Amino acid sequence: GNVVYVATDKESPVSLYITPPGQEAPALSVTLVPRRIPPREITLAIDGQQWPIKGVVNRKAATWETAQPYVDSLRDLLRRLALNELPQGYDIRLAGQTDTSPKCFQPGLKFGFKQGQIVTGHYFTVYVGLVESFADEPIEASEIA
Repeated sequence: GNVVYVATDKESPVSLYITPPGQEAPALSVTLVPRRIPPREITLAIDGQQWPIKGVVNRKAATWETAQPYVDSLRDLLRRLALNELPQGYDIRLAGQTDTSPKCFQPGLKFGFKQGQIVTGHYFTVYVGLVESFADEPIEASEIA
């Protein structure tokens, strides 16, 4: 993670705004009140999740997505995710209980997204989930099922 060091000779509170690298939103507002105590290491976390940003234009992701034809962008995005890479401007977070999951159904398969991840760009959103087979024989996942 990133590290922030703060030192002040003032006795008044100091405000910090911590943002993800290369972004101005979301911002975590932290107010520090100076005290005469030894330095401390503090870890800030929000339940392993990042805040979803609604309506924010992600220019880096938009540029990457429109640099090639739609199908090529989609194919490249899925390939990069399979290689554990994120394209420029993309964000990944854990799926939350309030997130709407894709609705998938195919006999013999069980789909689950609540324990998955959500990858967000500008135009594309990818839901990463788990597919389990409970069929007695091998089964092929069908996009049209």
